[in-house]
Order: sequence, then C-alpha cells, then structure tokens
Amino acid sequence: MKGVQRGYTILEVLIFIAVSALIFVFAMIAISGRQEQVQFTQGVREFEAKVQDILNDITTGYYAANPTIRCEIVAGNASLDFSLTNNEDLGTNNNCIYIGKVIQVLPDGADADKRMFIYNLVGKRYADTENSLIADTITEVSPKLVSSSAPGSNDSSEEYFTRYGLKITKLIELPTASPAPEFGAFSIISNFAGGGSGVTTSQSQSVRVGTIKGTSVGDTESELKTVVDQFNNTSSVNTGFFNEGSDGVVICLQDATSSVKKASITISSSGTRLQIDDYVAECD
Repeated sequence: MKGVQRGYTILEVLIFIAVSALIFVFAMIAISGRQEQVQFTQGVREFEAKVQDILNDITTGYYAANPTIRCEIVAGNASLDFSLTNNEDLGTNNNCIYIGKVIQVLPDGADADKRMFIYNLVGKRYADTENSLIADTITEVSPKLVSSSAPGSNDSSEEYFTRYGLKITKLIELPTASPAPEFGAFSIISNFAGGGSGVTTSQSQSVRVGTIKGTSVGDTESELKTVVDQFNNTSSVNTGFFNEGSDGVVICLQDATSSVKKASITISSSGTRLQIDDYVAECD
C-alpha cells in the first residue's frame, strides 16, 4: 500500500512567502544602494570632466567665437556691446583680449544646487588709449564679464547642470579657517608672468585659480556682474578681489537623496592639479 504524500500547511506556505519577500526586499535595497553609488560616482566624474574642460579651454586660449558680441574701448575702459545685429567678423575685436572664465556655483533661482554658470572674461589689450602699451596687470586689463541680462541678448555664458542629482553644497578656498568662508564664484584666468607682471601669450598658457571676494551663494547674474566689474588683485579691497595667492579652491558635493554620499573636487591655484577626494573636512 502506497504511503500518503503530505502537502504543505498554510502556515508553511505563509512562512515561505514571507521569507522570500524579505530576501527580495533586501536584494532590492542592495541593488538600489549599489545603483545610487554608481550614479553618484558617475555624476562626480562628469562634473570633474567639465571642470577639466574649462581648464583646458583657458590653457589653450580657446574662446567660442560669437559674431553678435562687439568688444571695444570706451573712455579708456573695455566695453562690451551686445546686439543681434552686430555681425562682427572674427578677429575684429583687436582692442580686447580673452582673459579666462568665471564659474558661478549655487546661483539665484530654482535647482541652484544642481547648476553652475560659466562666463567668459575679456579685458583691455592695451594699457593706454594710444594702443602702444600692452596691459600687463589685472588692474590695467580691467576684466569684464561677457554677460547681458537684456532680453534677446546672445552672450557666451553657459549653464551647466549636474548629472544624476549631484548637488553642489559649498565653494571654499584653501587653506581655510573653521568655519570655512563660502563664496559664490571663482575664476580661472591666464597667468600674469612674473607673479603678476606680464600677460602670457603662448599657445599653451599657465593659469591662476582663485575665489572672488564679495560673491555669495544665491547671487543673481546682475549681482555677480557688479562684483566682477571690480575685479582686482589687491587684498585690501573687499569686493572683486581675486585671491590668486590661495592654495586653490574646493567644490563640495553630495548626493541628492540621502546626503550621505559626499565628495569634493580640489583645483590647485595653478590649475595643474584637479583632484577628487571622498570629502574634505572643511566642507562640513
């Protein structure tokens, strides 16, 4: 006589389902956590690549040509004229020179912690109105931001969005005090040879990196422009001081969801070192 096969009880089935569901939940959490880590790492890498592109543009002297922008000298100062009908030919802005870029983080507006603006800087090529003396100091060059808030203007500024929800939390300079003072923008400019006494004109230029005093988190474009219009290298000046004497700048980053994953990107003052760290203590 054959034995009777015993089936599973309802309780055993429920236990099996519960255990399976628990294993599934843990697996999903692990996969999700791994995916978030991969996305965060990728977001940081892409942000680093963008900063490296900016550095490369300045060291090679690359400047995106825009025929609707006219740069001219008015009353001895560099003046920028924005008009869609300028139709300037490439190479006709002879009195002005490309200086570098200003990078604004945490600007005014929505999603500020996921955006940065990149502006070009131009200045005077000559220190005198007769165009006989080459400008060789920041004061003589008198850099101006290539930006216009006028409706329909066609300036050369660029808006960059971070990827995968990566958030920018702070911009600080090194070395720093505790708590670290925060800035709203930093600049990368062509180096002035001899520690500030001559503009480098070689095809591959060295650069200087530094924060801009007077810039703040949440600055509007107009507020940033007001500060940069006072761009200088005099440490006693409270607004527009370009601190090229620091050890560099640090951009603090974190993930958008848990705020647990953190990183920082350090740019040396000479622009020769771009380093990703897990996090620097000064970012807290």
